[in-house]
Amino acid sequence: MNRPNVLRGEPRVDVGFSVVLNKVGVHFLPQEGVTMNLSQNGALIRIDSQMEFQIHDPVMLTLSIPTSFSGHDSTVFLRGTGVIMRIDSAKGAIATQFDSSLRNFNLIQETR
Repeated sequence: MNRPNVLRGEPRVDVGFSVVLNKVGVHFLPQEGVTMNLSQNGALIRIDSQMEFQIHDPVMLTLSIPTSFSGHDSTVFLRGTGVIMRIDSAKGAIATQFDSSLRNFNLIQETR
């Protein structure tokens, strides 16, 4: 069961959505990960390549929201930008803070 976690001001949900991260402004191969928790303001993302990132790196995130969570007929893709705030090598994860609320991310595509 997904439980909200409110230690950082906004409720966070322990949920595993696929996410693709790109560094903004540099040539960088997209990196795939899975959210460990998600809030309106940020996410903790498990990613094998966490050492490719530095604190304060600007990133573009593309989240894949499955039908069971979105209520849509197909997977929904949301895109927005953020900043790497923490690298947690013990968890194999990076923490991001979104530049704008998750609700303001752009719907980029719906697959059929």
